[in-house]
Amino acid sequence: DMEFAFLNGVRTAVNVNPRKMDGAFQFAGTTYNFNNARAATNQMTEKVLLDVMQGVWDKGVTPDTVMVPMIQKRKISAFTDEGRLTITQNADAKKVTMSVRVIETDMGTVVVMANRFIQSRDAAGALVALTYSGVKYNRGLVYRREIFKRRTLRPVKEVALAKTGDSDKYMLVTETTLQCSSTKGVGVIDNLSETAAP
Repeated sequence: DMEFAFLNGVRTAVNVNPRKMDGAFQFAGTTYNFNNARAATNQMTEKVLLDVMQGVWDKGVTPDTVMVPMIQKRKISAFTDEGRLTITQNADAKKVTMSVRVIETDMGTVVVMANRFIQSRDAAGALVALTYSGVKYNRGLVYRREIFKRRTLRPVKEVALAKTGDSDKYMLVTETTLQCSSTKGVGVIDNLSETAAP
């Protein structure tokens, strides 16, 4: 739940109970949102990724991390233009390595990570629940890791609840937030199709 909120949270007013924080995606609004230019295919491509990285770099921050859902991570692992991806095969171990974990670019070296908690959007751009049955679009985060810090306002505390029969019930209570030291270090790749490229 906390990781989901750190990524997808949308801030509420301070007098709302419970209070909610902005997640990492909300900090990209003033940086570079590469949203409309790839509407024709909605596919994660090398150009899309590099354009967003350059958008962050142009603001004065060198990105070092790309975080995307697994289907987009698989597309990045399939970047094979001009034979730059080396597929390692080990016949003795019956092993084939096909994953891209690090990409070296003109804007620096980035680590590519898959994350299962990035919430999808619908065609209108609104966040959708996991059970949503319509067409969903992925998004990815390009950022510099050191600009984000978790801040604890109230540490995790175990609170006993009323006993029911033989079961003991407890509630975990905490108050935490995500600090972003520079919104210039966050970029978003949006409107990515959840299907593979044709």
